[in-house]
Amino acid sequence: MTLKKKVLYALMGFSLLGMIGNTLSSNLNERSKKETKTRLAEQRQAWEFQNTDTLTPVIESQSPPSPQPITATTTPNTSLPLSQGAQRALDSLQQTYLSEVNTKAMKAAKEEWEAEQSLLNTKKTKENTVIVPVDPIYTSSSYKAVSPIEQVIVKSIFFNDSRVVAWVEFEGQLIPIKEQSVFLDTVVDSITKNSVVFNEGGRLVTRYMSASKKAVQKNENISKE
Repeated sequence: MTLKKKVLYALMGFSLLGMIGNTLSSNLNERSKKETKTRLAEQRQAWEFQNTDTLTPVIESQSPPSPQPITATTTPNTSLPLSQGAQRALDSLQQTYLSEVNTKAMKAAKEEWEAEQSLLNTKKTKENTVIVPVDPIYTSSSYKAVSPIEQVIVKSIFFNDSRVVAWVEFEGQLIPIKEQSVFLDTVVDSITKNSVVFNEGGRLVTRYMSASKKAVQKNENISKE
């Protein structure tokens, strides 16, 4: 049987003994009161029988004799002695409780001390910390994206008196364009002998043809159109 069960059984025994003691005390008090009332009633009845012949006529204005005060006797509650086993169990329970209280108090004091030390270390670290400025790192997203028009390569330009046609390269494809046409959502503003000017939402972007090439008259080399 474990210590907890022993303590539980001891406490149950104490409670049972206390209930029995209270019940016995209550029964004794009730019995004592009843016996006292019975004795007083018998004494009063005997006194009335003895004084029946000597009693004088009762006058209406005469007040009846005051009854004697009745004092009830009570039996004091008696404490029941504890057995040695029960006393040892209570002492062990009290020691266990005190030990747990002391342990919790010591643990709380230790945690408080550790919190104070951590706060002091944090303050010292902040005081000794030197902030070194770091240069910003620019990534590809920091720069403005290159417009598709700026990736266009002017390969050749053919012109005559009526119109001008420029062949440009974009993403590996050769595409012919002419003035006032729309290319890559951009209007071809003008075409000169060595360049193509695009109007990108009001911003003029000029793409030049390679210096090693020159504009070709359309009537000089029709096969290249």
